[in-house]
Amino acid sequence: MKKNEINSTDKEQKAPSLKNRRSFFLVVTLASVSLLTVVLTQMTSNISQSAIILGNIKNTVVADSVCDSALEIVKEILKDDRAKGKADYYSEDFSSQDELWSKTYILPVDVIYGKVRAIITDENAKINLNALVDSQGKADAPARQSYLKVFQKFLKIMKVDERLAGYILDWIDFDSEGMFESGFAEIIPRNWFIPFPEEIVQISNSVGINISNLMLEYFEGRPDAMGSPYMTLWPYAGAMKININTAPKEVIASFIDKDDALDIADKIIKERKGNPFKSFSEFMAFLSKLVPVSPENFFNLKPEMIFDIGSDIFSVKILCESGGVQSGIQAVISKDDGEILFFRRF
Repeated sequence: MKKNEINSTDKEQKAPSLKNRRSFFLVVTLASVSLLTVVLTQMTSNISQSAIILGNIKNTVVADSVCDSALEIVKEILKDDRAKGKADYYSEDFSSQDELWSKTYILPVDVIYGKVRAIITDENAKINLNALVDSQGKADAPARQSYLKVFQKFLKIMKVDERLAGYILDWIDFDSEGMFESGFAEIIPRNWFIPFPEEIVQISNSVGINISNLMLEYFEGRPDAMGSPYMTLWPYAGAMKININTAPKEVIASFIDKDDALDIADKIIKERKGNPFKSFSEFMAFLSKLVPVSPENFFNLKPEMIFDIGSDIFSVKILCESGGVQSGIQAVISKDDGEILFFRRF
């Protein structure tokens, strides 16, 4: 969500009276600098004693260390979020003290030995492509078949060839059949789930379907599904829920099997802007005014299986620099227990 990548300085200019907001970032920044300074001082001291490590290698190690420390800080931020025990929702001007990490946010921190920034994204606001299969990599359960229809409707809303849903499913299901339909080059499938955004691009390129409007870029310009406001691929294949307080209307409408699904989604978003849903029962009461809440109106999925008022899964991308050397981390974190579901360096 490009609009969601908000610079803290810009926000303070727009809302200079938000004491609590500024205090929060001051605390985070001070904590970041303190922790990183301790870690990096010890790291640099050790590196300086080794004559065989060249300057660029030292900077690489330092940059990696900065990223690792920043990841621990992000985990603490999410842990503190969970301790509040409140719903995740948008507050466009950040005027509410209940505002949590439901939007992509940029936290720039200059440290003694370099620079670091982190982008935190709510992944529960999106359609999870890996939920097309269950935890065993199988797609034959009724709920998975229903989720396939949800994804197909999403593609239709986004004006993308709906066949892409089947191609992605063919990529991640647990069978050993050849990829895609006849006529395409056979590719060895990666069973169970898609770990890298680049694989979605590989699939779409293989079948000639343009998905550029579903992807965003991050840092050095690589396509990234986890930066998209619509799609995610965090590797917990069993979950289908979206956060009704943060999901965009295109995602919400994808779960509603009605011709006026986009209109219903618009009304939900209008309601949550003025009155975010603080309980699931509150949301269900509002939803029932718009559409009967029986499963047949949600592709035979029960509302409690697909909707929630909060978020537990967040992704973080961290970019660090030291002496001109850049290092990065991409991770998916469960806020509930701090577990890292996915991790890679780039």
